[in-house]
Amino acid sequence: WESTMMCKHASPQRHLDLDGANNIRDIGGYATSDRKTTRWKTMLRADNVAGLPPQSQAALIDYGVRTVIDLRRDDQVEKMSNVFADSMRVGYFHHNFAGDLSGDDLAASSDVARAWIERMESLEGPARKTAKYCLRLDTRGHVICKILSTLSTPGILPALYHCRGGKDRAGLVSALVLGLAGVPDVTIAEDYALSAYYLWRGSLADRGVREPYDGAPPESFDAEEYRLHQQNTPPEVMYGVFQYLGERYGGVEGYALEIGLTKGQIAAIRGAIVE
Repeated sequence: WESTMMCKHASPQRHLDLDGANNIRDIGGYATSDRKTTRWKTMLRADNVAGLPPQSQAALIDYGVRTVIDLRRDDQVEKMSNVFADSMRVGYFHHNFAGDLSGDDLAASSDVARAWIERMESLEGPARKTAKYCLRLDTRGHVICKILSTLSTPGILPALYHCRGGKDRAGLVSALVLGLAGVPDVTIAEDYALSAYYLWRGSLADRGVREPYDGAPPESFDAEEYRLHQQNTPPEVMYGVFQYLGERYGGVEGYALEIGLTKGQIAAIRGAIVE
């Protein structure tokens, strides 16, 4: 790691293997529908980097990160304050993606929320998770607008946005950014599903699994546990999300405009992430 990544000019890579986190990923290198490519070292998605040790913090900064956007709930931030919050080298923003309401309070917050929650009662598997994501997209647009607005601000990038597992909240932000960039739905769904592998891999040591896995498929020695992780981020969820965005808002750009982004901000995101 030190020889390859502790340098701003090091080759970019999909997964950054750092102590203290399991699911830090660069969303560069994806082909767009108009035959362009998303730019490496511009936006990173991650699980909880709030408690990264100093060496890992330095590695992210050396990779180029200059802004960290914390998507966690208020209570999660209070429980573990972010090591980047007081950094002199990295700008820090806290945008509470999902909000702190749950259960009855969430259902009572709006007719839209209540309708989604009632619908979810009859769903299971990927369909239920899709509905949960759509609930957030419909009810947290004001915060999602702040997140995307931050990413569109001059001087902010390269930026890393993170939640706790790096799959749900960070997954939706990635889906919206990549969607605005013109990356095909199938590629975005595959990127979403990648979390299963890296969160599974990170769980090996926690479970005391000592078998080698480099170059070997997880199914060959830890199939049941890997399937459990796959069930958390099946690509069908993202297909469902994009279908809903298309039907309800006319697509990702229509959604972005609906929640308050300007055409200039959308163009700024595209200009930054597409090369």
